[in-house]
This record gives sequence, C-alpha cells and structure tokens, in this order.
Amino acid sequence: MLSTQSLNNTAKYEHKCNCCTGTCVDLTSCSKFKSMSLDDSWSKPGFDHAATQPSVNCAATKGSMIKNCLGIIPVLVKGRNGISCKAFALLDDGADKTLCDERLLQKLNIASKPVTFQISTVSSSGSTIHGQEVDLQVKAIDGNDNVSLEKVWSVKKLPISARSAAENVDIRKLPY
Repeated sequence: MLSTQSLNNTAKYEHKCNCCTGTCVDLTSCSKFKSMSLDDSWSKPGFDHAATQPSVNCAATKGSMIKNCLGIIPVLVKGRNGISCKAFALLDDGADKTLCDERLLQKLNIASKPVTFQISTVSSSGSTIHGQEVDLQVKAIDGNDNVSLEKVWSVKKLPISARSAAENVDIRKLPY
C-alpha cells in the first residue's frame, strides 16, 4: 500500500489494461486480474534505518462497511539487490506510511531490518505489528521515472479487500 505522496512523480498511467492483452476499461473489468491471487500478480523479471514514527493509519480495511475506493496501478518494484518484480500499488490517501505485503519482500529476496509498530484502521486501533523495514524503488510499468521509497514497512497481509478497487460506476460519480 503506497501513500499517495510516494507516487506524485510517477509517469502518467493511461487507461489501458496492463494485466492482459485485451482492451479492458479498468482492472476491475479484467477477467485475468479478477482471477489472480496475490502471488499470481507478482512475477520476478543491509542498511540501517530507525523507525521514527512507529504507528500507521490506514483508511481502507477489510471489515469496513463503507466502500473506500483505492487507486490501483501496476508498478515494477526493485530492491537494492537489483531484483525486481511486478506488483499492483494501492494508493491510499488515508495512509501516513508506505506499507508492503511481506510476500513482496520474499519475492525480491532483499535484506531488511526488523521493525515493530502500531497500526490503526477504521475498525481497529493500535494493533502491534512485527514487520520488516526496507528501501524500494518503484516505477510505473509503462514509464521510466523511478520513485525512491525509504523505510517501507512490511505487514503479513495488507488490511484491504478486493472491493476497495474503484469500478466504473464509482468513477462516474466523481466531479472531475
């Protein structure tokens, strides 16, 4: 899960499907994307940072009754060791920290530092999380601009649900 601030300078994402060879309008209409597990959505193509703010706030949660739509963009994530993989970045305006799923770190096979922090969501407050801290490079699949993400914290599973993805009906309601 990326804070929106983390991707301000990425290449503009055009509305084309980066998941399949079809002409899907968005990822929620892509049958290949809908059938993917988190492991399917990734493919493979020692530093010291102290946690300065050991707490995280997330707007989207698995148990949330309100549909809180997140932006989803396909990205290429690279670790300091040069190994990279494709993933979907979730843009959460309510997050004040960049998080990643621990399976991403396993795919990248990068060195990390243990970190313990508190996470608060709409449905829970102050849960203690034991994760890892890493630095990552992220770029849009169809772009060249890299964004450096420092002190990214891992969680066992991101606290979001598939229904958090915006659908065309949600987007049509926006005034812009």
